[in-house]
Amino acid sequence: MKITNFIGRFVERHALVILFVVLLFSALAAWSASHINIVTTQDAFLSADSDAYRGYRAYEEAFGGDSMLILIPGNPLELATPEALQGFTELDQQLLADPRIRSVVSPLTLLSSAGAAGGLDLSDPDSLLQAALADESLRTQLERFFRNNHALVAVRLAGGLATDQQSAAASFVQDTVAASAFASDAIVAGTPGLIADITSAIFSGLARTGAIAVVLMVLILFIAFPARWRLLSLPLVLIGVLWTFGLAAAVHVPLTLVTLAGLPVLIGLGVDFAIQFHNRYEEEMRRGQGPAEALMRAISHIAPTVGVAVAVMILGFMTLLISAVPAVTDFGVLLAIGAAVLYAVSLFVLNAFLYRFDRRPRLAPA
Repeated sequence: MKITNFIGRFVERHALVILFVVLLFSALAAWSASHINIVTTQDAFLSADSDAYRGYRAYEEAFGGDSMLILIPGNPLELATPEALQGFTELDQQLLADPRIRSVVSPLTLLSSAGAAGGLDLSDPDSLLQAALADESLRTQLERFFRNNHALVAVRLAGGLATDQQSAAASFVQDTVAASAFASDAIVAGTPGLIADITSAIFSGLARTGAIAVVLMVLILFIAFPARWRLLSLPLVLIGVLWTFGLAAAVHVPLTLVTLAGLPVLIGLGVDFAIQFHNRYEEEMRRGQGPAEALMRAISHIAPTVGVAVAVMILGFMTLLISAVPAVTDFGVLLAIGAAVLYAVSLFVLNAFLYRFDRRPRLAPA
């Protein structure tokens, strides 16, 4: 075929240039991948055009985002002391000073309301508590802030915060509580903190999943692929995976719990493509062909077959675009990009490496 002959000649004539371009693209891909957007919020699972998403955004704009919850041990009598009320006051002031915090609601909020109604202030906590308990409405609300000998402080974040901003706000709340008068016993929980932990788990999971996949591929290549440089395909596949995530970041495909699952899939596909080119090249070399002839024959026989399979594979992945769930469509786009990139790496980079290695002059036998 004219196309495969052209590709074969191109790889033969520009093998060294291809290897240099690989280094340049890898550096650019590493930079791009380091800026990939991580999404663990409802944005990954709700379409921006859905009523549920628009309703949630409207709610955030009107009332703020998710809440961080602070649990402080103690019953109303233990926490209605000048020292405890001063601690609540300082905690509220420090939290509200940050623009990422929309509101703070605590027992102090209700006690202050009772004090304002009765002309009392925080210097007389016993009277404040009695005034709150005497008001049936305030007493009912105050009881909601105390469960199992713990007082609740609800910190609502501002609406529309990005994932990294939510994580930073959650860390700020935790640090503020740790520096407060309740540091030793207080418990900080809530969805923003959970999202921050999930984000951290994504990175650790990505590294762990990748390491396991690499180890399995090494074992499989050693056992099932008896050829020269049997592990050559693995580093080239890792380069292809790096390019895939770099391109994904460039086209704004985020890293989610769903797209994260694409890593072992991409490694498996890449090794499969590389083995087919590598194995055919080795067969031609064993038949006595020179490096150039082996390269041309390997590309002309394998590239069309694998290329058709890759095209069908990409079309299959792109059917995921019909999903209304953004994470699923992103998964399809990531795999489609990965299949194309890994095929290109096997076609150009792997063959360029094999050819450059074999065409080096060898010493004649003595």
